[in-house]
Amino acid sequence: MVYPHVKDPISVPQGTPDKTLFVSVGKSFGKGLKDPKTGKTVSLEDCARGYWRERDLSDSHGYNCEWLMATLHGKVIGVWKINRNRGWLRSRTNPIATIPVPIEPPPRRVCELNPVEDDIWHRFVGCEVHLGRHFNPLRGYFY
Repeated sequence: MVYPHVKDPISVPQGTPDKTLFVSVGKSFGKGLKDPKTGKTVSLEDCARGYWRERDLSDSHGYNCEWLMATLHGKVIGVWKINRNRGWLRSRTNPIATIPVPIEPPPRRVCELNPVEDDIWHRFVGCEVHLGRHFNPLRGYFY
C-alpha cells in the first residue's frame, strides 16, 4: 500500500523494506541547491531529510516510517534509516545547517538519518521506482 493513495500503478525495488518513506528531491538536490554560507552544493542527505510539510508527512504516513529513500527522475539515489529515537523534529528549533529554514508557512519537519550498510545502499541505489502522480512529494510504502 502506498500513501497517499494514487490511481496509477506503482512499482518499488524488490526487497523494499516495510515502512519506507520515498522522498522526491528534485526541487532541492536535483536543482543543485547551494549552502548560502559556503556556496557548496547541499548534500543529498540534507536534501532528503527535510524540510517536509507536516501535512505531507501525515498524508504519506511518514511519521510511521523507519526507512527513507531519496528519488530523482524515477530512480532511487539514496537510502538511510530514520533515527526513530529523535523522530520528526520541528524545523524552526532543529534547522539543517546547510539549508535555510523556509520562512513561509506551513510548519515543516526534519529528521536525522542513520547510514545503512554498503550492501543495502548498493541494493537499492540506481533502482527504478514508480509511485504514481500526486501533489505530495512524499510516499509512504507499507506492505
